[in-house]
Amino acid sequence: KSRLFDRHQLIVVSSNPRSVVGKGSGCDFFARAYRLRQQKRATQVNHIVEWAVAPRFVVLDEFHTAKDGSTKVYKALGQMRRRAPVGRGFKLAALSATPITVSLSKSLRSVLSLIVPHAADLDTFLAAAQVIDSATRAGRAKDRDKLDDATAKCEQLLKAVMTRRMGNGLFHGKALLRLPEMHAVTVACRSERMEEGDFRRRMDELREAWSSEARARLAGQATGGNGWSLGDKFLQVVRYSSAFMQTLWLASFPGLVDLPGHLSSNLGGWLNGDKLGSSIATIEGRSVHQVGRYIDIISKGSGKLEALGRCLEAAREDRTVGRGGADDRAPPCLKKHVCVFAARPGTALIIAAYADKHWSGEWDVVLVLSAATKKGKQEIQDAFLKIPFDEAGKPTLLISTTGTTGTGVDSLQRANHAVLFELPFVEAEGQQAAGRIHRAGQQLPCHWTTLWAADSEAETLIKERHERRIEAFSQILDGGKGDRARAGGDAS
Repeated sequence: KSRLFDRHQLIVVSSNPRSVVGKGSGCDFFARAYRLRQQKRATQVNHIVEWAVAPRFVVLDEFHTAKDGSTKVYKALGQMRRRAPVGRGFKLAALSATPITVSLSKSLRSVLSLIVPHAADLDTFLAAAQVIDSATRAGRAKDRDKLDDATAKCEQLLKAVMTRRMGNGLFHGKALLRLPEMHAVTVACRSERMEEGDFRRRMDELREAWSSEARARLAGQATGGNGWSLGDKFLQVVRYSSAFMQTLWLASFPGLVDLPGHLSSNLGGWLNGDKLGSSIATIEGRSVHQVGRYIDIISKGSGKLEALGRCLEAAREDRTVGRGGADDRAPPCLKKHVCVFAARPGTALIIAAYADKHWSGEWDVVLVLSAATKKGKQEIQDAFLKIPFDEAGKPTLLISTTGTTGTGVDSLQRANHAVLFELPFVEAEGQQAAGRIHRAGQQLPCHWTTLWAADSEAETLIKERHERRIEAFSQILDGGKGDRARAGGDAS
């Protein structure tokens, strides 16, 4: 054990240890990569980390991998702490670019349990975090003073254990990674047919169905176990409501009201479905799919598709030259690639089918709905070639979902234009998607465009929710902002 302790001064726990080893070449503490071993028993599963006897320091990369006590990463950290000799506990640094995802309490509960030394402090934080989550979930806060008090409590605790590093900050006298500029805009889109009678009638029918379904599911649930009100639970319910999702998508694609019954009757099913078939990965497959056959009807009057067309035009005209090489020679002016992120697979299919018909002459349209497969990863790797402006090759228009390529996927930084076609329910998914192009390896200024259906009641509701939560969470996290902020916490 003593030899192991001397050997493992620092352990980096990562969901992708091989990438950490590559980035740490030349550093003694990146000498070996280990896997968290899982040994199955008849009655239980034991997570064994034989190499982690007593490190002095532990770095947890992407701490959402320890989001609850059932994950292997969380159990491994607990095992390290239990095995440490008396008086030789380790310091833990937990890293994340998007520390808060679904909720404040759920996102930080597990990692703070490893850092905050006193259980009472953690309980105080979690109680205050639930107040904030409830107040920002739906509607305006009913008790502003209660919300402000909860925010102050959370900010006070995080300020003691958290530091926030910005791109223009300094770390031990050295500048952090400098990235090119990021130009972000939000475009309000409106559909041409919003005022037409058939569309308004269909919207009224769906709104009534949506309201009835929500009321039925909430019957007898005026308050929940956490003291949530009926309004607090509203968005939780409608997130999984097919009628709600139909209302949202009809606002973006008003032509759907004219579709034959066999397609429009299960609108929520194929828009939200993860299994659309492998054939849609090809242009030929999309052309024979029911969405491809009816694409002119589906896309009729869509303000979002018109806005996307303008984004592509801007990318076509972008002649920005990237950074030069080591020999200081001027790099060639390259054609710019574009990534489009949808929140639902069905929407990605609609965009791809429309692009096949209207933009494939100038763009290489690539639809990826599964980055987990070997084929999907290879498609992403091959999608972004360096094409000089004077060559005939077409730049890539990559279409995918925030869940597929918006998180944890490399290579997208080879594109510098990206469009968030629809607002995801979880605001952090949009931030993660933006980070796929604006990250290490990006050589060009980035252009990020968020499209918002301004005439959609449902998307307006989601947008307002995002704004409330970002405002509250930013206030809490900014308590540790700046280079003088100190990170603390001892897992002993």
